[in-house]
Amino acid sequence: MQITLLDRLEQLLANRFHGELKAGKHEANGECCALELLSAAREIPWTDSPFSVRCWDLRPLNDIAVSDDVRREYLLPVIAAYDGSMDWPLTRQQEVASRLAIGTVNRIVSALPILPPEVSAACATAADLWSAESAARSARAAAWSASAESAARWESVFRRACAVWMEAIQESDAVLAANAADWEVPE
Repeated sequence: MQITLLDRLEQLLANRFHGELKAGKHEANGECCALELLSAAREIPWTDSPFSVRCWDLRPLNDIAVSDDVRREYLLPVIAAYDGSMDWPLTRQQEVASRLAIGTVNRIVSALPILPPEVSAACATAADLWSAESAARSARAAAWSASAESAARWESVFRRACAVWMEAIQESDAVLAANAADWEVPE
């Protein structure tokens, strides 16, 4: 039976870091964040540098104020899925980034309770990058006067954010696979 990267990350987190994935930057062999865990799994010098671990920057997602248990449960699959993402072909990076942007506006921004219904609806139905950007700008303007969210609300946002990251990579891979024949260069 082959051990997946997700299995390796779970084992490493349990055995070396007491099963806790933490927010912030840490000293080696104490606590770890997402990218530090990935550096340990890759057996490279301890770091939380996206460039060094060759993974898109997961630090903002990692550092959302949620419990360590929620962070571990939802972020570990994201870490495994985005491993090596800085080295993906440009078409895959662009496809995933587009889906992340649209998915974030559709599923996270649209659910913010401070938004007027018309702004929330525009966010929820944005189907391309242009409409997602326009809706997000409207949401930003509405959010300036909002108060801080409760911890429970942030955990809900965090769960949706992790789901968006996973769906973006899965959907983009499906699109790329379906269109692979169109991108092949004839010999």
